[in-house]
Amino acid sequence: MKYIFKYIIHNRFYCFISFLNLNNNLFTKDFQEKPEFFYNNSRYNLHFKKLLIIIYYRIKKGGMAVRKITKKSILSLLVVFVLVAAFSAGAAAQDFNDGEYVGYVPGDHGDIVIEVKVNFGEITGVEILNNLKTTQYPHEPAREYFINFPSAVIRNQGTEGIDAVSGATGSHNSYTEAVDMALSIARGNYDGNTYYGVSRDYAHGHYLVEAVIEGEEIKDVSIITAKNPEEEALVGPKKPGEYDYEPAVETFQKWADMVVENQSVNVDVVSGATHTDHGLNGALAQCLTQAGLNPDDYK
Repeated sequence: MKYIFKYIIHNRFYCFISFLNLNNNLFTKDFQEKPEFFYNNSRYNLHFKKLLIIIYYRIKKGGMAVRKITKKSILSLLVVFVLVAAFSAGAAAQDFNDGEYVGYVPGDHGDIVIEVKVNFGEITGVEILNNLKTTQYPHEPAREYFINFPSAVIRNQGTEGIDAVSGATGSHNSYTEAVDMALSIARGNYDGNTYYGVSRDYAHGHYLVEAVIEGEEIKDVSIITAKNPEEEALVGPKKPGEYDYEPAVETFQKWADMVVENQSVNVDVVSGATHTDHGLNGALAQCLTQAGLNPDDYK
């Protein structure tokens, strides 16, 4: 029995092997002296971490009589830990870092922009910010997939296990690629140097910025606009002769070069375009954060 349990729990519960020795020691010496080591160790998922700390401090405060622990209670406790591990193993295996991450996939009929939110190591929010398929969209399978995909990602804690739907294969592939990009950044194993940041503006269009970041240097920046502003949620292009507010046009022309030149997220191109500057700077700040940099260092 001892070796069977040791085999089962070795990878995730090695600090509890001492249970099976029945020496009236609930925790190993290392855990008693440094419980925070186990709490911060990435091998333990959030639920198991909490159980470790709660049990330890209950014992420390006299809330649990260590001497009265029997073999039956030990085995019962181990069963609980195994069930907790099975219940939350999917979340634990992901090792997501908290934050907001943007995945981007270019498309002929509108770019796919998806933001994924991670809290306490778990996916808690998914929003498709562009290439919207609302009630006016004529193709029903794609419309339904657009509605259901975000909740499926949250439920599955990723894209694995989400099947394509007949009539919405293109949407499935694009959404999956965008979410997988965002989650690779969240895991810290993204091997690219191009990041995307979004500053929301549901009234006038979201600002989407692409930034190439190498080390701590902003190498290149560009503003990605809607291909068809009437159908997309991204802000439309602001070109001379096509957009009637000159300060915003000038900002769109000069902002990216000024960012690279000044290495700053606090660029103010021209008076009268504060809203545009604020949106673009905010999107760039999200790019830096995803790259592991502090936007405050670029002001």
